[in-house]
Amino acid sequence: MPTIFEQIVDLKTKAKNRRDLGRYDRAAAFVREAIALAKKDLAVPALRSKLASELADCYGILGGIERRWALDSNTPVEKRAGHIRESVRAYDQAWALESGDYGVSSSYGMVNRLVSRILADPQALSGGHVTELGEGIEALEVRAELENARKMIENSKRSDYWAAADLALVKILLGDGDTEGAYAEFILRSPPDYAHNSALDVLRPLSEIGLPVKDALADAVTLLEARLSRLRSG
Repeated sequence: MPTIFEQIVDLKTKAKNRRDLGRYDRAAAFVREAIALAKKDLAVPALRSKLASELADCYGILGGIERRWALDSNTPVEKRAGHIRESVRAYDQAWALESGDYGVSSSYGMVNRLVSRILADPQALSGGHVTELGEGIEALEVRAELENARKMIENSKRSDYWAAADLALVKILLGDGDTEGAYAEFILRSPPDYAHNSALDVLRPLSEIGLPVKDALADAVTLLEARLSRLRSG
């Protein structure tokens, strides 16, 4: 019989496959099943840290599914706001695990909970502006949270390309530095094509909503698309 971790990985794989096919309802269902499995044994001391990491990843995947669902041109306009709110909820859950005492080392939820809020409320980058998305979702001053995220990533001991991509995005959203400088560390880490795709999936919709840093975001898209093209051409 497969272990709980093998079952979770299998469900995450199914969720990602359905997501990539645009079958967001089935994708969300699979990842919610994985979340239920991970939660069931989270209190077991021997499994706690590893399951928390899997659970944070599951919530991150769910946040991404809901965000893609919201941004998909086939999604009815009246349903898009609901999906972006669900994206925020899922990323908030991922961040709760990342920032807890589970030993989860990731900045994914921390940054993406802010990205989804910006997509829901383009005024979010204004200093002092508080983004409120309704009952059950924490109201946040997104710009202040981005400043905190930058400090936390810079002060962490992580040196992987995921952390470098998160830090680059945060710097650009804050209007801090040039695009090539922001992504220099990410590029130095020689990230694979899927890491470029992941970064671009976040950058592209942000570059299209008229933010104050729209030009820098567009430059980042151009930079990473060019690098991805070279990577694929060998």
